[in-house]
Amino acid sequence: MAISLLLQFLFIILLPQSIAKTHVTDHAQTHCIEHEKNLLLELKNQLVFNSSYSTNLVQWNVDETGDCCSWQGVGCDDAGHVISLWLKDEAISGGFNESSSLFNLKFLKKLSLSNNLFSSSLPHSITNLESLSHLYLSNATFSGTIPLALGNLTRLVHVDLSGNFFSGAIPLALGNLTRLVHVDLSHNFFSGSISSIHFEGLYKIDTIDLSYNSLSGSIPKSISTLFSSLWQLDLHNNQFHGQLSEFLDEDISKLHSFHDLDLSNNLLNDTFQLEKILTIIPYLENLDLSNNFLSLNTSSSNKFSMNKSFLNYLDLSSNKIGEVPSWIWEIGELTFSYLNLSCNKLVDLQQPYNIPSFSLGVLDLHSNQLRGELPLPPRKALYVDYSNNYFHNSSPNTGSFSSVDLQFLSVANNSLTGPFPTFICNSTSLKFLDLSFNNLSGSLPSCLFENDKNLQVLKLGRNNINGGIPDKFSPNCSLRTLDVSHNNLVGDVPLSLKSCSSLAFLNVGSNHIDGNFPCLLPSSLQVLVLRSNRLHGEIGCQKSWPNLQIMDIASNNFSGSLHPFNFTSWGGMVLEGETRPARFKLGTGMTNYTSYNYWDEVTLTIKGLELKLVKIWPEFTSIDFSCNNFHGDIPKAIGELSSLYLLNLSHNALSGSIPKSFGELRQLGSLDLSMNLLTGEIPDEIARLTFLVVMNVSYNKLVGKIPLGSQIQTFSADSFEGNIGLCGLPLSISCTNTPPQRNVESDREIEWDYVFAAAGYAVGIGSFSWVLLFWTSFRDKYFEKVEDVFEKIFERRQNRKRRHGGRRAVRNQVRRQ
Repeated sequence: MAISLLLQFLFIILLPQSIAKTHVTDHAQTHCIEHEKNLLLELKNQLVFNSSYSTNLVQWNVDETGDCCSWQGVGCDDAGHVISLWLKDEAISGGFNESSSLFNLKFLKKLSLSNNLFSSSLPHSITNLESLSHLYLSNATFSGTIPLALGNLTRLVHVDLSGNFFSGAIPLALGNLTRLVHVDLSHNFFSGSISSIHFEGLYKIDTIDLSYNSLSGSIPKSISTLFSSLWQLDLHNNQFHGQLSEFLDEDISKLHSFHDLDLSNNLLNDTFQLEKILTIIPYLENLDLSNNFLSLNTSSSNKFSMNKSFLNYLDLSSNKIGEVPSWIWEIGELTFSYLNLSCNKLVDLQQPYNIPSFSLGVLDLHSNQLRGELPLPPRKALYVDYSNNYFHNSSPNTGSFSSVDLQFLSVANNSLTGPFPTFICNSTSLKFLDLSFNNLSGSLPSCLFENDKNLQVLKLGRNNINGGIPDKFSPNCSLRTLDVSHNNLVGDVPLSLKSCSSLAFLNVGSNHIDGNFPCLLPSSLQVLVLRSNRLHGEIGCQKSWPNLQIMDIASNNFSGSLHPFNFTSWGGMVLEGETRPARFKLGTGMTNYTSYNYWDEVTLTIKGLELKLVKIWPEFTSIDFSCNNFHGDIPKAIGELSSLYLLNLSHNALSGSIPKSFGELRQLGSLDLSMNLLTGEIPDEIARLTFLVVMNVSYNKLVGKIPLGSQIQTFSADSFEGNIGLCGLPLSISCTNTPPQRNVESDREIEWDYVFAAAGYAVGIGSFSWVLLFWTSFRDKYFEKVEDVFEKIFERRQNRKRRHGGRRAVRNQVRRQ
């Protein structure tokens, strides 16, 4: 009996497995239709692709006995018809002909051509694929307009055309696709209004993404009222205008599944009631209205119970909200985890307020006009930004406060005075701490350096801190940025900093630091600023810093020769493609849930003027050894730093001649060798430097004729004064040693023609470079535009991943916290 029961049990267990194996075997015996296999082989021959990167196309078997249903990226139904084709990331370039074999695969249901490099428009023949239900063309660099006949593919369920160069209006025919569930047209160049598109009958759609385009006009109510299953509506980064209340009317309450609404970065102008939105859309989880012209009605008498809301993510930053209502802290008692009210000119937090400590993980109030006592971060906070306000010190009874999860805290540019806020030492998970631009005094607490295994960025510059930098850096130090500049610090640069093997930015400038040059600093350095201290002595080491891009030791008491510096190892100042190593971009960091940007600030001296550089570009390189007591000749090895932009060796006791190797510094924009003991002639090679905006060799012992070049004659005579042996333009001293057989007048005329022609070019380039260098707002906007162009072309995929993956990662992380 027991054996019989056992056999029955085994039969029940093994039967499904047997059936499953039989099904797999039957599928394996299915061969693709011969005609369709030939179409695939023709398609492979028609496409231009890089076989080194291809994983699917390159493996398609040309053997006549091969079964195309087993090829990589090919899927078939039981009858052997090709129903899916996945050619994502195949390094395909060029384009499709209207007669491409692809459009003869009549049974094709799913097609992916994402992440390729097509250089053509989308062929109209794609409408031949009448069975198509899923079309994935994201980041494929298609251009032109979308074929109007795309609306004939009435079986389409999922359409992703994001990250391309499609332009013009969105075809009205998209309203005919009554089976659509997901439509993504983001990151393109679509323009015009969408109010004329009627999505009639689309009762199944759950996601509409039209972000990152140039769409304008008002947001039609039809989007929000016809789709009872709509889950996400993303219209951010367009030019929609009008009033928010016209769109978010009572009819939107029909959206029972609505969870995600993003209207950020548009031109919406309205005073709206947040309580009303949360009332009529009760299951709304994520609401982003940032970067508009919206104001908040805080006087509403709505009795909606805020703690019953499901809201998780709320971003109202960069609007015109004048006051933060006290009830905002009561939203979603257990779910509310992200709140951004930054850049709103907020003057006050409506009293009484109680920042919730049980759920809020991200709180951003930066760049307002808030004043009063510094609010303690929520106990569960991961990210808190109070920077650029008028907060003063927190309550003295905060010593027992502990926020073990806090990873990012910025209170920069406020009105903090006295010693450090005591609660900071209890936040052991900190990765980023910025208390710069305050009036903090007292000494640096040792806890900041003893518990630095997590701390990556520490910015304490421009305070009134005194004492020394504690020599307490731990062996597992994780610091990447340390800025304690513009304080009253004394003592040596701590030797234990050598433990910080990832240190890239060190700024201790404008203090009273004493001692010798810190030779033991880690080789990871990209920026080293020691300027305006009391450091002294000769350079006693030949340290190798392969990533170094800025070295500023100006205004100290260093002496001796420059030769001990190992210039040939400074690979960060060498052009790409030579010996320059890869390095990460300064000013970026990462917490467990999101990335963040910050500015590593340095002050440069050009023509005796101090220039604050608030953003260090990866390509910017600089050496400033000015105002010391260096003597001896200038090392020729400096001429090997082919990407060097700024070189300042002024106000020393350097002698010898100007190295001819400086003619190889083709990227040099500023050269200051003034106030030294240099002799000999200015090398002709210097005249070849076409990017020079600033040049100063005044007050040396130089002799001979100033060489002619496209730039050098455009500098003022002040740049050459104090050298009694120099002659020639732009000085008024003529050179009298011209050989008698030459036609001096003719030569002089030719020289003037050359100079004037060059001056036009130089003044144009020089003026533009000067504006970039000294006009901060123009420079920031110019380089932001350059970055936008490159990001649009080369970082489409990363932007999209950050947009659709990063933000949800934030929400999920803070929700878990």
